Amino acid sequence: MPKKNKKSVPLSTVSIALLRGIKNAADAIDSTFKPKQIGMVPAILPEGTMFYRAGKLQPAAWWKFLSPAVPTGVAPLRGQHPDAVIVFKAGTDWFAAIFGHGRTLLADAAIDPDFGFQTAIRICDADDLKIMEVRTIETRSRFTRVKVSDKARVGAFGLDTDTDLLRGIGGTCKNKALCERAEASGGAISLAARIQIGDLPATAKRLRAARKLPVDEDLEWVGRVVRIVDAAERTRLDAELEVRLKNGQHTNIRLALPDTREDDVSIVARFLAATGPRFSPDPSDYLILKNRRCASLLARARGDRVYLVREGDDIPLGHHTVYRCLVAEVSVANKTYMLIEGEWFEVNQDYAKRVRSAVKDMKVWKPTTALLKWDAAGYPGDGETGYNRNICSSRTDFAPLDKKFICSAGVGSQVEPADWITLDGHLVHVKRRDRDSSGLSHVFAQGLVCATLLRNERTFGKKLAEKLPASHNLAKTKLTAKIFDPTGWNVVFLILGADSKAPGADIPFFSQVNLRKQARLIKNLGFGCLLAGA
Repeated sequence: MPKKNKKSVPLSTVSIALLRGIKNAADAIDSTFKPKQIGMVPAILPEGTMFYRAGKLQPAAWWKFLSPAVPTGVAPLRGQHPDAVIVFKAGTDWFAAIFGHGRTLLADAAIDPDFGFQTAIRICDADDLKIMEVRTIETRSRFTRVKVSDKARVGAFGLDTDTDLLRGIGGTCKNKALCERAEASGGAISLAARIQIGDLPATAKRLRAARKLPVDEDLEWVGRVVRIVDAAERTRLDAELEVRLKNGQHTNIRLALPDTREDDVSIVARFLAATGPRFSPDPSDYLILKNRRCASLLARARGDRVYLVREGDDIPLGHHTVYRCLVAEVSVANKTYMLIEGEWFEVNQDYAKRVRSAVKDMKVWKPTTALLKWDAAGYPGDGETGYNRNICSSRTDFAPLDKKFICSAGVGSQVEPADWITLDGHLVHVKRRDRDSSGLSHVFAQGLVCATLLRNERTFGKKLAEKLPASHNLAKTKLTAKIFDPTGWNVVFLILGADSKAPGADIPFFSQVNLRKQARLIKNLGFGCLLAGA
């Protein structure tokens, strides 16, 4: 192409994806769509092919960018949502330039799912960011897109580096010769740059090279949890999970709905059909619904559906595959892997060691009289309520607080301060380990909420004191003091079914992550934080 002045080239927006496992341009296209195709002008974009869908309305806004490489006589693409994707080669690699909704034309298996994101975190200026997208792993996955009013550093986005997986980023590009701005979430990276269509191969090569650059130190935590893109590795992990499911080893496996409309209480989920059995977080409930003697339980889970319906009329409002609802943790050869919403992730080994070490070093609560031994079979139903009732009725030094809610202005809702409290100021929060491990993260957060309210909201302590019996007068006096002093008070997490000597050792990894985080914050408030098992 003739040499040009960069400033004279208009700013254009183009999305570029790296393709994999294809031998020609047509291999990248989803065969179900059967789009039209034309070859690009070789002098402008050699080995380039455009696949497109068009209608009869106004020309696409991006047609001007494409037109220099389109053969003479081809009419501008029109339509309410015209879609196009240009598949081209740059060196030995194949790429796709996406326009409109052209991403839908590409086969999912042909797109490198991490190219865009992993490139963007390397070329975006960490001091000049605008957008971040995160997937938070706690009780269930939660997606958040945070956009600040002005460009800022990573810290301005309020991310939690313990539980937030960064999946998208956007901001000013550090290399202005490459682009002005970049944004990516997943496989494709969107560039605002002064380029022409003939520059696509050279730009794609530079993006490929940028993928090898180091990550800014403010974003190094992103590498703690990495999505697995290798198909053989995913297949191996599926096989490991399959064995656990068939053997009934469900301790670190649960079902959780993605993207649930929790604000609508009339929405319920049902297995297999809109009128089927209610959705349950226990995988056993799904496995016994039908005869599961099949070649692959996970293959069945990829076909079976969980339907979201409005209770009462059973009208389907959406659905997910059972496989996408699986949340599982698998350890293989001292490595930890997580299945979250249909994707496998590997946890960085050094990070995992630090988390497990912190949990292992937590102090274990050893009351003077041994706690009642937990027996799941002895407590029908949920079990925790029965356990709390029995242990408090057998001990005068334990006052029950289970289901005794306190209305707090600090959080704008009712709060359960603990399940029971001891004479010497131990606020005990109880959770069973063997059923739904998602509840562990919830109870850890509950402990922090209680400690925060006691420390910062004077009326909360007074209301808590009103719920205590005369046997706990010393605690009542401390709770109603003009200034509450947390010295000597402890938040205790009692895990039913856990080893009494090492109660935190066998809980799921991301529950350990949450425990470490909440324990650190509780200690910062002046409380002690202890673990116990029964």
